[in-house]
Amino acid sequence: MTKKVWSKVIFFIGWILSPFTWWNDTFVNLPIAYALASVHNYFFQRTFSAGVIAYYWFTNIIGILMVYFGGRELFMKEFGRKKRLNFIFTVAVYSLILAALSFKGIIRPFQYGR
Repeated sequence: MTKKVWSKVIFFIGWILSPFTWWNDTFVNLPIAYALASVHNYFFQRTFSAGVIAYYWFTNIIGILMVYFGGRELFMKEFGRKKRLNFIFTVAVYSLILAALSFKGIIRPFQYGR
């Protein structure tokens, strides 16, 4: 692949993972965080609550980095102060919801037949 095409692919995948869309947390990042935390909990018991929050943040950060490296010019022009504050608020709210649901036992890791 050429560098330009590769940059677009990285940007697109990053955009899917990033918090720049209203739907990505619900349909992409939370399911990925849940699945990764469940696998992590299989190997390291009692780490699900912390794992789901850590993997949620990880997917968002990876998405932002991929958007940045895939489309530096667009990123700097379009991601202004208001969008950054909205991003921080959204991530904080989702993190609090994840923590509450996890600590209340509403979301639990996959069961692996143990």
